[in-house]
Amino acid sequence: MTDAEIIKKYHAAWSSRNGSALVALMAPDAVFYDIPYGLTLRANEMKSYLHSLYDVCPDLKFLHIESAFCSKGLLLLRWELVLDNKAGKGSGLCLPGVEVIHVRHGKIFQVECYYDANTENKLIYSKAPVTASKITDTKPKYINPNVA
Repeated sequence: MTDAEIIKKYHAAWSSRNGSALVALMAPDAVFYDIPYGLTLRANEMKSYLHSLYDVCPDLKFLHIESAFCSKGLLLLRWELVLDNKAGKGSGLCLPGVEVIHVRHGKIFQVECYYDANTENKLIYSKAPVTASKITDTKPKYINPNVA
C-alpha cells in the first residue's frame, strides 16, 4: 500500500467511524500520541478511543483538509473536527489539527496528534472525561521512517 493510499484509508476510517479499519492500518506495536493531553494509545486501544469520541459527541464530523508527503514514510494530515447538530446547523465549534504520521512497511507505526486542547474541551470533553489509558512515558520517540 502506498503512503497516499494509507492516508486516504486513515481519513476514511476516522470519517466513517470505523475503528476496525483504523486498527487494520496500524502496526501491532503502533503508538498514537495525543500531544496536548499527554495520552499515549497503543494500536489495540484505538478502536475504543475512536468510538468513545463519537459516543460523547455523535454529531462530530472529521474533515480532511489536506495531506502532505514529506518523505517516504512521513506524512502530514491537516484536519478539522466540526460539531454539527441534527438540524444541520453547526454549533460554530471547529477544532483544527495536524497529525504527523510515520509509516513503515505499509503500516502506520506512529501518529503524533497536535491541536488546541482548550478548543477541544469546548467541543468534546466538557461532556465526558477522556476514556483512553494514560501511559507515563508520553513524549514521542522520533523515529527515522527511512530506517527499518
